[in-house]
Amino acid sequence: MPRNLDRIGRYFTCFGKTMGESTRIEVMTVDQEGLSENHFFNHATCDGQGALLEIQKIRGETEIELPQQRAESVPPLPRQLLLMTDYLKTMGQAATPSLKRIKSLKGLPNSSSYHSFSLDETNALLAFCKARNVSPTAFLTWTLHKAIGEQSGMIDQVCNWSIPVSIRAALSSPETTGNKSVPLFLSLDHKSSLEDIHGEVKNQLIMGRHWGAYRMLMLLGCLPNRIYEAVIRQDEAKMARKGQWFAILSNIGSVRGDENVAFKGCLAPTDPTAPIKGTSLTWNGRMTLGLSVHQSFFQYSLHADFLMKAWVRVIAQTYS
Repeated sequence: MPRNLDRIGRYFTCFGKTMGESTRIEVMTVDQEGLSENHFFNHATCDGQGALLEIQKIRGETEIELPQQRAESVPPLPRQLLLMTDYLKTMGQAATPSLKRIKSLKGLPNSSSYHSFSLDETNALLAFCKARNVSPTAFLTWTLHKAIGEQSGMIDQVCNWSIPVSIRAALSSPETTGNKSVPLFLSLDHKSSLEDIHGEVKNQLIMGRHWGAYRMLMLLGCLPNRIYEAVIRQDEAKMARKGQWFAILSNIGSVRGDENVAFKGCLAPTDPTAPIKGTSLTWNGRMTLGLSVHQSFFQYSLHADFLMKAWVRVIAQTYS
């Protein structure tokens, strides 16, 4: 196996083949005159930040400044293995979601939606987070969780969440655009507060649980395709039997870049296992949300356009 193979990205290669679902990332670029341009990338080769670096080269944009990364180094392998054990235990304690997983309806496309805040709105949102001493990631996860409950009519809903975190700064690799994010895992219900989410994510990072996720993905990435696909198929069947699924909130972060670009947004691929995926990308101080909803969840009134309106409404009601 080549040394420079994106082992984290191999998950998306094998998952896409096993599930027959798209693994395509979309990045929308809107210039100062309002003209938009969309670029598409296979998640097997890059994550959201990696896609921005690719677009910089494609469009000839001025050099971008990615979000400030945590100062950390890769733990020794024995430590990673211990952390992986803890990580797998956490995943094994997934709650039973209130919204039951539904079989896909063949022929229906998935839905997606964007919403871009103004500079003033973004500043107000970030000021609220600072005043409450919580991260924007926690704020966006909490508000999207509430929006899912309101839009579906399940106000007291329980939902499992996956929160990707970047480990880009700690990894030394000649390939700068590959997948360098790993997921944290947490379960939320209607009693979960904004501070609860912030504290849980912070504690998991302090414990190094993200390095457990990293080691798990790296070990799986060493498997031959047919074995990796079998593992995914088995795990997917187990989740389906239990009606399990999880939502994802991916905060790509605050990026400084070409001033000719008014804002950028990103959409993540969705599937029955992760039918709701929210993203956030702040470009030169202006935040844009992206939302993807798998068609299997349409019967809960969770079409992306409807859910986006609910999400933005909850955000506005929270910080205003």
